[in-house]
Amino acid sequence: PTPLSGVLVEGAPGSIRQFVELIGGRWWTLFGGLGETVRSGEPRKLPPEPGSDPTEKFGKAMKSRIESTRGVVEHTDLARARMVVDVGGGFGHLAIALLERYPHLRACVLDLPEVIEVAGRHAAAVDERVRARLSFVAGDMFADVPAADTYVVKTVMHDWDDASCVRMLKNCRARLAEGGRIVGVDNMLPPMGDTGASGTKLLDMLMMLSLPGKERTEAEWHALYAAAGLRVASITPIHPRSVESIIEGIPT
Repeated sequence: PTPLSGVLVEGAPGSIRQFVELIGGRWWTLFGGLGETVRSGEPRKLPPEPGSDPTEKFGKAMKSRIESTRGVVEHTDLARARMVVDVGGGFGHLAIALLERYPHLRACVLDLPEVIEVAGRHAAAVDERVRARLSFVAGDMFADVPAADTYVVKTVMHDWDDASCVRMLKNCRARLAEGGRIVGVDNMLPPMGDTGASGTKLLDMLMMLSLPGKERTEAEWHALYAAAGLRVASITPIHPRSVESIIEGIPT
């Protein structure tokens, strides 16, 4: 492997093989139905993949996005936080990275029961000093969330329509400790007419094809937070090669 192709090898430092297989495999076939989706306005549904565990594959794919996780850890100051809830946190790779950086912190990963069941097994290999400060909660972010002074919602809101995102954000706001904040992490689409961010625009099409979600512009993020009773306090790009950003919200 060359330095470029080496990251496609399982187990290599910075490997993104699982993520590439997810995007370039079954998800890529969704684009064959682009015309139908544009006409109907409804996302397509792929049949279950025989002989595989979709939760396991998706969790590993998200975990392989190491550069994205590193960017969030480096650009989110949690020195004064005490309890972080990673909403829709999957296998807990981001929560674990935050706990490793901040020894005083406690973190909880909230996700669906079938995800938490797998996540608990993966976390068994984590250093005991980190694992002691980490908990997993099976639940529905649209119904309720555990109390915290910081909520991290990474690469989750682009999966959902505005109404669903507002419901989840309102749940976080209701349980947020005084002086706390909600840290959204998602892509920031440029305004219409801007020819940049082609990768994110492709992802926006994929969301349209597969889920009720979408990528959002800065104006759309401000409107989304406002509808949940939040104000966008800051927007921080996490990497110069990406439009993925930290969108920090505080109660109005």
